[in-house]
Amino acid sequence: MNLSSIDQKIQKEFFDSKKLVGANFALHIDGSEFHFSKFGFQNREKEILMDRSTLFQIHSMTKPIVSFGFMILVDRGLISLEDKISEFIPKMANMNVLQEIFPGDLNTIPAINEITILDLLRHTSGFTYSFMENNSIDQFYRDNTIGSFHKSLESLINILSETPLLFEPGTKWNYSVSTDVLGFIIQKITNKTLGEFLDEEIFQKLDMTDTSFHLDKSNYSRIASMYDFNAKGEPILDQKYNSDPLQLNPNFNSGGGGLISSVDDYLKFANMILYRGNYRNHHFISDNTFSLISQSHTSHLPKFEKTDMGSLGIINLTGYEFGLGFSILTDPEKSQNLGSKGELAWVGKGSTFFWVDPSKNMTVAFFSQLTPFTSYDLWHKLRNIVYSSFE
Repeated sequence: MNLSSIDQKIQKEFFDSKKLVGANFALHIDGSEFHFSKFGFQNREKEILMDRSTLFQIHSMTKPIVSFGFMILVDRGLISLEDKISEFIPKMANMNVLQEIFPGDLNTIPAINEITILDLLRHTSGFTYSFMENNSIDQFYRDNTIGSFHKSLESLINILSETPLLFEPGTKWNYSVSTDVLGFIIQKITNKTLGEFLDEEIFQKLDMTDTSFHLDKSNYSRIASMYDFNAKGEPILDQKYNSDPLQLNPNFNSGGGGLISSVDDYLKFANMILYRGNYRNHHFISDNTFSLISQSHTSHLPKFEKTDMGSLGIINLTGYEFGLGFSILTDPEKSQNLGSKGELAWVGKGSTFFWVDPSKNMTVAFFSQLTPFTSYDLWHKLRNIVYSSFE
């Protein structure tokens, strides 16, 4: 692998062109560091250079960790994928489904199916996100501020139980707050906060000391600033986002997008995934349970391919399907990307990316802070830079 070529291409593609302000990049082979590099600034305006110790808001890259944590409970026999979530949230036993005859309608009919644990893990629950802009339910989420920064996890669950589903559970894939609901169920089963559960079951065992839902004031100087765009398409400091205290210390532990982490920490988790739930003398789950995580659970559903994520832009998932908490590359040729069949991956809205390639025994993480993550097609360009550098 030509490591200098990787750095040169990343520098030219993203930084000489002034598309990104700063980033940390790391690549591990066989569970050990093979390459690390840092680029640009942690905060350009204050001239703080990017550092290996820089912390990032990883948003939806929280989901794979929470989903894996949930599968620990499945592996222990405390819950099954077929269980209805109404066993833990009785209010969700009789949900209604949108029947949008005309744009803007909120007409509903009773759901035939109940939402299952499997639906939450693979995003077929019928929930959605407020940043989607495709229908009246998305608008309802925005009007009622349904999302990760609700007053409490309980209040989020309460309003979700009263909100129509976008479709019949189990019939379509739609990215959503499902993982926040998983977090609530984890708390019900364990009698611990989601943060306590993840810390005891994953973070401590992997020595992920920089990963948490809340940022201690002593670490404020380590957090990377978030950037957005001006009218010319240039990255500018997102003043509103960076001044919002809920971004670093939210009201509740959001399983869908609340973690703060570092590249080094996240690759400890990614390497554990590479070794199918075994890492650093810790056995997290059985091989059979890991097989459930790493196989597609959406192959029978309508293909999502180029998915409109509203204000976050279009994410091209052609050639991908969804497992339990991770995207899975099932058709590299169709995806028109360099890569390997069977890769597990996901992204965060602030331009954090990771993937696990079992065929090459490789894990990769690239952390920046630019919204939305679909800017410049970072996900696909970065992957092609890495794979084209193999000799």
